[in-house]
Amino acid sequence: MTVDESFRIEQAAAIAAGRFVAIGGDTENTRPAGHQTRVVDIAGRTAKSGPIDGHAHMDNESLKYIHP
Repeated sequence: MTVDESFRIEQAAAIAAGRFVAIGGDTENTRPAGHQTRVVDIAGRTAKSGPIDGHAHMDNESLKYIHP
């Protein structure tokens, strides 16, 4: 599942050095796979990148020292 302009749903993604480098169909993304490539078959389930939540609620942050 992508979050591009059209929110495409694709079959496969290629990841290198922790970054998505290609997205598309199974054929396009498995062609460059070498003998050291790790292939993960998620059996039709949906995959998306994990949320990165870099914020804090200051009222809760201060209370954690009072009420651990």
